Amino acid sequence: MVKNMCCEKKWLVTEDSVEKFFLDRLIQELGFKDEEIKTKISISNLVIGKGSKKNNYKPDYVLYKNKLPVLVIDAKSPKEDVKEYLFQTSGYTLALNQTFKGNDPI
Repeated sequence: MVKNMCCEKKWLVTEDSVEKFFLDRLIQELGFKDEEIKTKISISNLVIGKGSKKNNYKPDYVLYKNKLPVLVIDAKSPKEDVKEYLFQTSGYTLALNQTFKGNDPI
């Protein structure tokens, strides 16, 4: 049995299970308070792109400290190659940082 600090690996089969069994628990373990956690429902869409293709996008989580975003998280199924999605979170991070003039909180 393979286990990380939050759950058994066998529980991680879909993006939803990664969020529920791993990320939600890890975020709590890291000490983030409820008011410092924004989930997909409360996160604003931002326009990001890869090459000439632009899309509205929002990640699964944005974590805050002192009312500033510090971490962007996008869950993926263990079957996915996360390298294929790096442009999404990095693009969202850049776009979100640009809303804080003179400060790159993430």
